[in-house]
Amino acid sequence: MLCCRSHFFLGGLAILEHCICPISWELRFPSNLSASTLPKCFHLWCRHDFTFCNFLSVRRQLDGRKQLNPRKPQQDLIFPTFIQLLSAQIVFYEDRNFQGRSYDCSSDCADFSSYLSRCHSCRVERGCFMVYDRTNYMGNQYFMRRGEYADYMSMMGMSDCIRSCRMIPMYRGSYRMRIYERENFGGQMYEMMDDCDNIMDRYRMSNCMSCHVMDGHWLMYEQPHYRGRMMYMRPGEYRSFMNMGNMRFMSMRRIMDSYY
Repeated sequence: MLCCRSHFFLGGLAILEHCICPISWELRFPSNLSASTLPKCFHLWCRHDFTFCNFLSVRRQLDGRKQLNPRKPQQDLIFPTFIQLLSAQIVFYEDRNFQGRSYDCSSDCADFSSYLSRCHSCRVERGCFMVYDRTNYMGNQYFMRRGEYADYMSMMGMSDCIRSCRMIPMYRGSYRMRIYERENFGGQMYEMMDDCDNIMDRYRMSNCMSCHVMDGHWLMYEQPHYRGRMMYMRPGEYRSFMNMGNMRFMSMRRIMDSYY
């Protein structure tokens, strides 16, 4: 989840500093902005890559407010839309090739059957997501990064439609995970800080039945070289993979910020 460390309005300029990524963002307003006048468009400028995007939805959020004082913080007005637009977004479509009804999602969704009766294509606009072929983040998992998936079932070998999704927050920092040979953190233990394409070759470890993710977000695969079924691991303790589809993991990969 994205969050902002500071928020200032200086004349017609709003500066927001992003906690996860040390980048300065600027919301630019017309110079004639007053308490009773709303601009038609906001511009978001990222100093890191000098790209612009229209912040049109901010105006929609501000519409109906009686006052907008550019010299005082308007955190309750700006932050929700700002956070949503910068974090992640995935669009699901009923039919292949982005046809039919669509559903925009920017956070976790345990069941979007109320929005779409089926889903056969999707487009990741920003961020990364895990998608699941069952509701409540159950069933087979698939990792999706920014890009277009016109027929994801054929592309990814899926046998069923997406039923739920989980947004993977951007993370920048160290990665650390301990893997164990047996359940409940028993047997051999190895601490990992980078990708491993084969735990048998690196650690002479034939099985991995539990793990403790201390830092970062990871993908674990049931076969060497990042093949086979996968599972998303966020920070936490995983005492038994027997309760998670009885999967055996043989390779692990970090979800890096470069994926975003």
